[in-house]
Amino acid sequence: MRKFRFYLFVILSIFLFLFIGSNIRVNADVGPKPSVNIKITGLEGEKYTATLISQKAGGPNFTYEDWLENGDPEYQPYHRIMEYRDSEGFKWIGSHWELEGDTSFVWGYYPPSTFKVLIMLEDGTYFTSPVLERYAFNTYYHVIIDRTENIVEVKKNYDYTTEIISLLLRLLATVLIEIGILYLFGYRNSRSYKLVLIVNIITQIFLNVLLNITSYYQSVLVGVIIYILLEFLIVLGEAIIYGIFLKEKKKWLAVVYAIAANIASFGIGLLIYLALA
Repeated sequence: MRKFRFYLFVILSIFLFLFIGSNIRVNADVGPKPSVNIKITGLEGEKYTATLISQKAGGPNFTYEDWLENGDPEYQPYHRIMEYRDSEGFKWIGSHWELEGDTSFVWGYYPPSTFKVLIMLEDGTYFTSPVLERYAFNTYYHVIIDRTENIVEVKKNYDYTTEIISLLLRLLATVLIEIGILYLFGYRNSRSYKLVLIVNIITQIFLNVLLNITSYYQSVLVGVIIYILLEFLIVLGEAIIYGIFLKEKKKWLAVVYAIAANIASFGIGLLIYLALA
């Protein structure tokens, strides 16, 4: 009876931890939005204005003509970059940034899907990139300016390092947590640990690779939903596997272990995913 109470306490504690952690995050982030992140180099010591120009001003974005008709000069002061329009119809659509030197800017609220990067120096010189596309939910480009040749080079600059770190941390955390809980449940046989280790490596690689692919193309919110659905399937799968093959103790305890271990690893993994998203 004492052991049963202990296992029940562990499971309820994990549920409480997960509930508190998820509520803190949900209240802090109502809904993720796509973003375009532009890194600019080659303008050391220069002051300039940068923006994304597009043929259409979708969502809450607006054109210079819209600003003339309905704009508030006190909220959005005039800047000559607002009048820019190229031969293909790419134009200013509501936002620009005053920058200096090698730096970055982020269009984080309804960025255009198709756009060019426009940079205007203080002397009126313009640099314009080729036509670019949002290729991921969070899109990254590196714009390299060569002033001597008046050349603009653009490279995709997705933050793969953070994604890889997130993947490895979730894998490591999951394995350590589930092995630790296995010990708390009283398992000591080396075969039990080998089974749990092999099963976790397989399921977590599958889960986390799919999660990273989802994060690349979709929002963090979609990633969380996919995470929950996949984790539910993994709990079912591991409960069946452990119920059959984890023979050191009773089958019901192996099933309870599978549920408790996955709830704990899910909570920690979700927090890591959200922290690095």
